[in-house]
Amino acid sequence: MTLDGDIHLPWIDGDAIADTVHSLLAGNEALAAPSSLQSGCRLDEPNRELVVDGQRLPTTRLEYGVMLALIRAGGHVMTRDEMLAAIWNTPFTGSNKVDAVVRSLRRKLGPFAPSIETVTGHGYRFGGWKRTVINV
Repeated sequence: MTLDGDIHLPWIDGDAIADTVHSLLAGNEALAAPSSLQSGCRLDEPNRELVVDGQRLPTTRLEYGVMLALIRAGGHVMTRDEMLAAIWNTPFTGSNKVDAVVRSLRRKLGPFAPSIETVTGHGYRFGGWKRTVINV
């Protein structure tokens, strides 16, 4: 089974990954990749691009830095101050720089914008690729 991207965190879709590995080790036929693992969105680190439903979208240095930092935080909240220090290398607090970059990323992510969660009063969190569900 080939999974998109090169980051496959066990706490995101962990049961699906565990089921697939168990099936493989038991000598059973490989399971199809769960639909959540074929989400259609990923960060292509070597090319510093977002890939959204097969479309490659270039990122700025700051967009790439914020997205990578959120992914690597492993589902934990990153404060604005932490991002300013890590990405901008500046100790300024109260800046809206991070908010502006997150808005830009969400526009590029389109239906996957909910992947970057706002944690009111604290910062932002990436909890896995989430597509907006439209009920009709």
